[in-house]
Amino acid sequence: MVVGSLNIDTLLFVERPPRVGESIHALASASRPGGKGGNQAVAAAAAGAETVMIGAVGADGTRYIRHLQALGVDVRGIRVLQGEPTGFATVIVGGDGENSVVVSEGSNAYVRAEQLDALHIREGDVVSLQYELPAEVVARVAEAASFAGATVLVNPSPWRADEAGILPSCFKHPGQHAGSGSDRRVSSTGQALCHSGQRGRPVGRNRSTGSTDHSCRHHGCG
Repeated sequence: MVVGSLNIDTLLFVERPPRVGESIHALASASRPGGKGGNQAVAAAAAGAETVMIGAVGADGTRYIRHLQALGVDVRGIRVLQGEPTGFATVIVGGDGENSVVVSEGSNAYVRAEQLDALHIREGDVVSLQYELPAEVVARVAEAASFAGATVLVNPSPWRADEAGILPSCFKHPGQHAGSGSDRRVSSTGQALCHSGQRGRPVGRNRSTGSTDHSCRHHGCG
């Protein structure tokens, strides 16, 4: 179960990022579904996990819902909001592969913890979160999922100090570019997991084989 952001990403490929006050031409551009939540849901479904997405899109985001459905993601937890745009991000990718991202939260600001109520989180479930949702939503979902006996994974990016208190109650995803300075990389190991609840709980069950997957590889960090 992924509770997170759904964005439409605009990618601009450039030789180098513009300097302050400078305008440059992109070498190429592309538009594609994105957002850390959506990316995680797609990765989980591709690895064979039964995946439910909880999030929100605007009326302009119904194509994103169809995209997720086509890839095997259960979309019953996604709200469609009239009068609000789907979240979007502009990604500037330099010739060296480094990128900069500016995100407009749009409908992601209206994701609510109550959207989980109808889904009945149970012991053994896995709930994946990121910091692209309102802080109070991330905190409430983490608390409710932990109380129900689920494993909680969090990608703490983009880093926000007001959400740091959530981390002791959950596992963390592998390292991300989360911000600047000392917080820029939250972890540098491939499977960095902080203690939460019951360490070692399997993080997914393969739909086709019924076998348990003990790695976090199918939870994309977006």
